[in-house]
Amino acid sequence: MEWANTGGVKTRFVSIDEARSIAGGVGVVIDVVRAFTTTAWAFHLGAERIVLTDDLAEALKLKAQLPGSLALKDGEPAQGFQRAHLRDPRRP
Repeated sequence: MEWANTGGVKTRFVSIDEARSIAGGVGVVIDVVRAFTTTAWAFHLGAERIVLTDDLAEALKLKAQLPGSLALKDGEPAQGFQRAHLRDPRRP
């Protein structure tokens, strides 16, 4: 795959296998599939809306202000957050 030059930034979309062979520069991985399936799954379970934030403290503040809401995060477990990879985060 060829490099694209977008405003001085060279970008290239590659597979995971291809990414292993790239040396130098910065790699950014966006886990779109997991985010999308989590969103679809939340709506399937009855979520009325999803509020995104880039700050964990802000997420917990919103959770406290919205009765019955859940706070989900990816990665290591953290106090106050439900584990997003569970089938149903409403259960412990």
